Amino acid sequence: MRPSRRKTPPEVEEEMQFHIEMLECKYAEQGMSIADAKAAALRRFGNLETFKQQCVEISSRNSLLRRMLKIASIVLALTGLSIRILSSDVKIAHIGDTLIMIAVSGRLLLYVRGMSPSACEAGISKAREAGDSIKPGAQAPGSDHKNKPEPVKRVTA
Repeated sequence: MRPSRRKTPPEVEEEMQFHIEMLECKYAEQGMSIADAKAAALRRFGNLETFKQQCVEISSRNSLLRRMLKIASIVLALTGLSIRILSSDVKIAHIGDTLIMIAVSGRLLLYVRGMSPSACEAGISKAREAGDSIKPGAQAPGSDHKNKPEPVKRVTA
């Protein structure tokens, strides 16, 4: 049985503490003092509150309703595919195509709905802070300009 939303934050915190303790043990076995091992483990995790919020958000995305909608879209796609394959009439085959398109669209909407708008906004704000601007037709950041072939120059005699 899936835990309720109220139980998720304490479970996430318990899991994080477990991993921090495991890192502390690992660092202590490597020769660090207990205080240094604890500090290194906490540094490795970074901001614990942000990490905890992200974990809770991820677990809340997989609600019972979302799982049921995902299963329904799979069943709808399989029904459409079987109608498409087994039908000899073109008009009936189009019904199968339509069911497949509805299922794919539904899955796409579920995927987009599950995306975090804050993650997109964070990426845009980081680019702005770095002074990058997105211009139409510009190369993507980090793309390799050196491996582009040079244009061929024609020499006329």
